[in-house]
Amino acid sequence: MMTVDAAAEFVDLAIVSGYWSPAEQAAAFEASVRRSLARAESDRSCGGGGSGITVRGAAGPLAASARDRDRRLHRRNRLLDQPHLADTAAGRWVALHAWEYGFVLPYTRQGEARSGYAFEPWHLRWVGRVLAAFLNTQRYLDDPMFVVDDYLLAIEQILDAEAIP
Repeated sequence: MMTVDAAAEFVDLAIVSGYWSPAEQAAAFEASVRRSLARAESDRSCGGGGSGITVRGAAGPLAASARDRDRRLHRRNRLLDQPHLADTAAGRWVALHAWEYGFVLPYTRQGEARSGYAFEPWHLRWVGRVLAAFLNTQRYLDDPMFVVDDYLLAIEQILDAEAIP
């Protein structure tokens, strides 16, 4: 539904994947390191094998259509690892509307220091419509003090305390 609604506003989106096995996550991490990034930078943008939320199937990378991409920003038709997506019509649409479909951007520009992850405007995480709407009212995209994982941890602790499965 999200991609259909975006298309109605002349924005083409594609969810590229929703699950990465631990082996795929580890391969992505190692490829990042091999591309001459410092290991610390790879940790911030890729995470080691088995550590990413894509391993749990709760998140996935996003791509914009060719007509919305700046061809200087990608190689081999990939825009998945570029923070410049935020500056495209697709990136702006996602920042404004993803919450309406239960998705959030877990790694925000303002939350980099708090989360330890680099800003990833192409990385969506499904948290459900209720929590996504709440996070939107809290202006989570602009908050350097709290990140999506803080809210998820708090919910997990409440459920554990209440013994709710």
